[in-house]
Amino acid sequence: MGRAGNRPPRGECAEAGGFSRRRPTSDQPAITVIPSACRYPMLKLLRILTLKVLSRVRRSSPIFRAIFGVRVRRGRRILWDFTTLALKNCLRRRVVPGHDVLEIGTGPYAVLSLFLAKRVDCNIVACDINEAYVENARACAALNGATIEILHSDLFEGIEGEFDVIFFNSIYIPRQLGKELRIDLSHETESDWCGGETGAETIDRFLRDAPPHLKKNGEVLLGFNTKYLREDMVTALCEGRGYAVRARHKTFPNPGEVLVVGRQE
Repeated sequence: MGRAGNRPPRGECAEAGGFSRRRPTSDQPAITVIPSACRYPMLKLLRILTLKVLSRVRRSSPIFRAIFGVRVRRGRRILWDFTTLALKNCLRRRVVPGHDVLEIGTGPYAVLSLFLAKRVDCNIVACDINEAYVENARACAALNGATIEILHSDLFEGIEGEFDVIFFNSIYIPRQLGKELRIDLSHETESDWCGGETGAETIDRFLRDAPPHLKKNGEVLLGFNTKYLREDMVTALCEGRGYAVRARHKTFPNPGEVLVVGRQE
């Protein structure tokens, strides 16, 4: 899940994460996988333990409120991830008063939509594939006194209209990798974290279906984690679907990144 050009030798584990790169073929994108016989098992164990610690931090309501300024009822769910932070910073720069904004995959707390509603006078629609999450997100919006339309939708299936900004804190973890790292045990459903076999299938479907809902000069803000998907791979997906990259938002050492893309002229 590192950047392009940082591939370890074949059969070895990456220096930081205990995983290797599968060399892409002409019809298969590069993906990150954990080899069955890793030469550095202690690094793999360290990575799993680190994820557990981060999971506890990301469940903390006080930490969450300090970062995002959003109130939530206490629970056991993870409240945010590194891509949430990257999108938060990007939204502050790209959304202006009067914008029509759509969030795809708002989750159970509508974190980013609520963060935005508290700071910018714009029109926000948010959606999620999980009906229970939609109900909980509506309760969170009421708790925070925010006026947001929250809908049940699988990506764009239940969405009407066009928007100035569409943003997506995408799911991007390859299925096998998520199981190897036990990420699946920290989530209620696979739709919370799994981007398919390569990690990019959901992103590709999102990019395919977004154009009818994007205004002429509108922008798509696509959040992903470079530890799971290489930036060049996501850029190639965007360009293959007819988008031009307008900006990249990334802050060291956060592995979360946001590509700002628009339709090619």
